[in-house]
Amino acid sequence: MKKRKTQAITAMILITVLLTGCGQGAASRPPAQTQTPEQAAEGQEETAAEDTAPASQETEAQEADAGEGDTAMTAAEEAEIAKKAAGGHPWINSQAKENIYEGMPLSPKDDFHLYVNYDYMMRRKKGEKYDASKNVLLQEVKEILEDSVANNHVEEIVQDYYKAYTDWDARNAAGLEPLRPVVEDIRGISSLDELSAFLKDPDRSGSVPQMLRFMKYYDEEDPTRYVPSLYFRGFGELSLMDPHQYENPDEDVRLQIEAQKKVIIHDLTALGWSEEDAGKAYDDFYAVEAALAPTLDSLMDVMQGKEIPSATSDISEIQEWMQAYPISDILSSRGSTATAYFHQNEAYMKAVGDFYKEENLELLKNYHMVSFLKNYDRYCDEETFLLADQAFYAAEPDRYERDEDYAAVFGQMVLDMGDALTQAYIGRHDMSKERQEMLDFFEEIRAVYRGMLEKEDWLSDATREKAIEKLNGMKLYALYPDHFKDFSGLDFAGKSMVEIRMALDRFNEQMEIKQSTEEIVPDIYAFEQMPTLADNAKSLPMINAFMFSIGITKSSGYSSDMSMEEMYGIIGYVLAHEMSHCFDENGSKIDKDGKMNDWWTAEDKEEFEARLQKLIDYYDNITVFEGVNVQGKVISAEATADITGVQAIMELAKTKEGFDYDKFFRTYAEAHAFYSSYKRDLSILGDDSHPLDYLRTNVVVQQFDEFMETYDVKEGDGMYLAPEDRITIW
Repeated sequence: MKKRKTQAITAMILITVLLTGCGQGAASRPPAQTQTPEQAAEGQEETAAEDTAPASQETEAQEADAGEGDTAMTAAEEAEIAKKAAGGHPWINSQAKENIYEGMPLSPKDDFHLYVNYDYMMRRKKGEKYDASKNVLLQEVKEILEDSVANNHVEEIVQDYYKAYTDWDARNAAGLEPLRPVVEDIRGISSLDELSAFLKDPDRSGSVPQMLRFMKYYDEEDPTRYVPSLYFRGFGELSLMDPHQYENPDEDVRLQIEAQKKVIIHDLTALGWSEEDAGKAYDDFYAVEAALAPTLDSLMDVMQGKEIPSATSDISEIQEWMQAYPISDILSSRGSTATAYFHQNEAYMKAVGDFYKEENLELLKNYHMVSFLKNYDRYCDEETFLLADQAFYAAEPDRYERDEDYAAVFGQMVLDMGDALTQAYIGRHDMSKERQEMLDFFEEIRAVYRGMLEKEDWLSDATREKAIEKLNGMKLYALYPDHFKDFSGLDFAGKSMVEIRMALDRFNEQMEIKQSTEEIVPDIYAFEQMPTLADNAKSLPMINAFMFSIGITKSSGYSSDMSMEEMYGIIGYVLAHEMSHCFDENGSKIDKDGKMNDWWTAEDKEEFEARLQKLIDYYDNITVFEGVNVQGKVISAEATADITGVQAIMELAKTKEGFDYDKFFRTYAEAHAFYSSYKRDLSILGDDSHPLDYLRTNVVVQQFDEFMETYDVKEGDGMYLAPEDRITIW
């Protein structure tokens, strides 16, 4: 077995690969998805890795619902929350609805984010909702989905998916019956050998989530190729996002557990089970997760730099660890011929082996059954869909509002088959002009960035040369790939919605197996990591590149007629932000070829780390709510990219005569408008690798003389930051 220690950066790269968007936050996140369909439809994902899309005022993703939804709280509880929410320093958290009220004082000198976004926040608080009909991209895709004619096979399969998803009459008539055969098959198993036979038979268990999953992963030693990999992560795979929550669940986690159990009881009683047996099935499922959770790492563990052991091991050794669990036969039955697999979870695999015993048969049966139901019940009837949908928001039920059907199906399609949907969209919409404009803009920013590196007086010539070499080799994959996946083997004709989702899962599994021994096709790889119809961008350090989505161009209202300042405040900022990730605390450990390689001199690294520590210390001293501070280490990579990205845009602006800095800074702040709540923001602090949006405005703009001069900010003003206290990484 070839062993090595994986530092936080490699683990974060793996997260980037596994979580297309890395959804995070709390236990309210759906376990088998990176985000809810509503979040995908409305655009902005919150991720643990490299995503950066600003929260457009037209397309907020996880915003708290407006209005008087908090009626469950007593007046005393509301007053206590209001007091805590207002305890921020040096600014109140101006994205939390509890802090917004009529007639509050506004000044760009004291709180720029609040000053720019106050009217927007008040409209949301008074009840303004997201309107999918105003989203140009959603409506353009809708025309394809509802067209009576399919021009090619890809259009045919996306139209078939859409028709099945929106056919509520058929879904309601079928109820949960499409799930019965697998449920009854599992229920009838009477021995561990029978369970193993079930798991080894793809015709019986092909739609049942396994205790260890196959995936392709980029080869750390040769990033141009994939390698077969086995994984089961502690965030996203478990029903609770944090494996540590199983030890001592707080009230919000308990609410989430209760909501999930309620859905499973509903599912199984609809299939004829007693409520007692159905409840026990969920309890058994949870008991298995709780038994295995201690061997898994949380997202926080990874983000705080915990070393993650990784290795490539022969399948014979892995089988030995997993004892009776038939991992080797499961893999071969799915078509994998690999003799060795990359992994980062040896302890978990050994724990599965220890648990997979005859005495735990009922627990194991119910674990697989509930895992199966959780994967597919939202594709059944409307009652089940709504119950599963609402369970995501168990800790904050006032945030839940059912989306208009089309926005929901668009979001689900982006999650389930974003590649095919993109292929259909590009087939009808020529975006070559917009793509070339993005590439040209990228080159402008690259030239500015090169100048920044050339002028850095703290860099040695040796490190500077390596940094510029990496910058020069960087690629932007803009809007859509030149190569698309082959979907010719996928056919949805005559299938129900559940059958379509099952067929998709089997197709994707076979695609993963096929690709796992092939060379990486960089543009396909780039857009696999983040669906381009989502409103986002993502850094891809393992191929020294980043992707930039159609979703951003559409949500921002991009056109050649945009003002320079609007272009710089949205598009330019995101491009520069992603470029900066290649030189943040994580990207700086990877060379131009995507390999882990220390290309720094010792002196330069020491200076870089001192600058980074200044950033961490500054954020550590920001109070979000009474008694609650930012954790600077958690958000340092994203904060570095925020500040350095805007720094690059400021350098570019200096070359433009008559640049309107007021318009730029307003555009930048508007792009980070976000309507949230005390409870929501409190739940993600320490979990989310991004600063809260009001800090992505205020902390960033106060680093620049141009901001201070534009708004005549002086010492004593809330936005003032003395030059010696400002943060400069690059």
